[in-house]
Amino acid sequence: MNVNSLKSEEPALSKLRRQLALDARHAEEAADGECRMEWLCPERWAGYDGPAGRALYASFSDEELLEVLRSSAERLGRNPTQKEVFCVYRRFLRDRFGNWPRALAAAGLRPPAKAVEKAPGKGRDRSG
Repeated sequence: MNVNSLKSEEPALSKLRRQLALDARHAEEAADGECRMEWLCPERWAGYDGPAGRALYASFSDEELLEVLRSSAERLGRNPTQKEVFCVYRRFLRDRFGNWPRALAAAGLRPPAKAVEKAPGKGRDRSG
């Protein structure tokens, strides 16, 4: 890929990042707390998938994604559950950090106790 094609993709990527922020804000403000973070019309989801979605994912630094978790924790007063983080950010976080407990730990948040107990090599052998 040459420099000119990269420059031509930058405005589209910026537009997609702005749209993601708007979609996340819309989902956060939705009245139905059970499914509000799952809201995304199929046409919009298509924009976050495929080549454009991969470019969008790559455009986020680890720190930017972790800040999504930290700001959610601050707003909620506790660690966010996966359902409390907008679906696109949630997917990006799990892809980048491997799973939800690892993402929480990378953000400096304590993973749920169940996740700590199940982590390989973390538990003690309590038999005998």
